[in-house]
Amino acid sequence: MKYKILMAVSILVLTATSTPVLGNGGPTLVDACGVASSYEGETILVTADIVDTSIINRPSSPTNCLFITHDDVTLDCQGYRLTHSGNGRTRGVWVAGNRVTVQNCELYGIWLNGIIYWETRDGVVLNNKLVANRWGIGVMSSEGAWIEGNKVDAAFNAGIQIFRSISSWVYDNTVHGSGWAGVMLNDPWNDPQDPGGADGNYVIGNQVNLNGLYGIFIADDSDDNIVFGNSINKNDGIGIAALDTSDANEIEKNTANRNDVGIYNEGSNNFDGNRCHKNMTEDSIPDGLCK
Repeated sequence: MKYKILMAVSILVLTATSTPVLGNGGPTLVDACGVASSYEGETILVTADIVDTSIINRPSSPTNCLFITHDDVTLDCQGYRLTHSGNGRTRGVWVAGNRVTVQNCELYGIWLNGIIYWETRDGVVLNNKLVANRWGIGVMSSEGAWIEGNKVDAAFNAGIQIFRSISSWVYDNTVHGSGWAGVMLNDPWNDPQDPGGADGNYVIGNQVNLNGLYGIFIADDSDDNIVFGNSINKNDGIGIAALDTSDANEIEKNTANRNDVGIYNEGSNNFDGNRCHKNMTEDSIPDGLCK
């Protein structure tokens, strides 16, 4: 095992990259984009703020700043900031390994995704801060993710998105100012030939305020999710929305005050099998509201 010491290349001044130093089980140290994991069980420490200015001309070919493909890796940014000032076609942290932890990172600017887990198991997203990304934290086609203690502000689309994934926990996060939805459970492809959404997930104890169309949005055949004890206030559209294609979701003991609409099941007055009770919905329009 060895250290990687990577030096940033300024657009004005070209600097040299240090020769890798052999280590004895020590962490991998990085201070620039373009780094991928090297082995299972690796610890990657970010040691400086990173600024990415890459421009991707082909919209179908996004790239990654930090790319983790191995299992049991921990990425700790130690509070350093990863900033993207390009054209929004680069992902901040892309994870394709199992049991990977991403923690203490600050991702600013128009990353395509701040942090995204793709086809993984048991990932942990802990105590990160994401500001003004296109999509904040995403979990795609995965199982058992744990998302806790993150702060997501001003995402252009969704702050936290669980898409086509199961048994994930979204716990004690703060999501403010997203353009589309604070927390979204859905199937982005919505393929009628292959139905299935985000099933059996838990959205508990989050602060989801001042977002755009939805605070918490359950859509596209997403079933058997539990939405419990969240504070979902002052969203421009609906506090909690469940599309009529979703079923058997528990929506309980949430506070959804001062939204345009409190809690709403689209296309139905009886919630189509979704269980909705003991919620607080003051100062919201009563149409479609369920307490």
